[in-house]
Amino acid sequence: IVDSLLSSSHYALARRFATLVGLPATTSLKIEEQHLLFLLRKHESSPALQGSSGDGDGAAGDVDSNRGGGGVESSGDPESGAVEVPSNRPPPLVYSTIRQRLSLLSALDASTLARQLLRGVKSNTTRLFLVRSALESLALHVSSVGEDEELSTLRSDLKLQEIGVQMLLLIPSKVRASFDSLYSSPAILFESLVMSELTSVVQTVLTHFPSLRETDVAPNSLFLFYAKKAIFDYRRGTG
Repeated sequence: IVDSLLSSSHYALARRFATLVGLPATTSLKIEEQHLLFLLRKHESSPALQGSSGDGDGAAGDVDSNRGGGGVESSGDPESGAVEVPSNRPPPLVYSTIRQRLSLLSALDASTLARQLLRGVKSNTTRLFLVRSALESLALHVSSVGEDEELSTLRSDLKLQEIGVQMLLLIPSKVRASFDSLYSSPAILFESLVMSELTSVVQTVLTHFPSLRETDVAPNSLFLFYAKKAIFDYRRGTG
């Protein structure tokens, strides 16, 4: 019955039925996940959002802030396309809805649900919102029960994803799709940018994330070779 209700997008009825018959918490989480994913995909497919920067990014999120909620807009870039930069536009209504729904769950369930939603969205501004929501909920859970090794690993993974998505938002929209799948591995993403000789983008990323300069790389690594070559060639051409 629940599956039938979900397939026809009757999410409120599915919630009421699950409560009435006392279905397990996993079913309630499934209902929430499918409802919120439906809202996010509807938001990502809206004509206004699709026209904002070419790939669904540009409606919310920011690069520098530690919290989601600000908007982003496009600015010119010397390499190609546009780079996402912070704006003062309010976040989409769907984000407020998701925050409200997550607040009704336990902190751990909210973090789990936000991470599950990450797999179903394409917009990097939406990814940034979800990663930060997962981190906030996880922090609440840790504050009440303490942090074990598993939770520490999870928090580290989420922080890496946050950095990776922020890096993607600094890449011109015309070439961003080539790197989109690397958001969970910022070190590999940065290496790919260097090896692609997107030098101005590399410099922009280093400006926002100077810690990447201190990456523990072997002296004779391919990464270091391309990094030196890209930066040297860029400076020689602009000097």
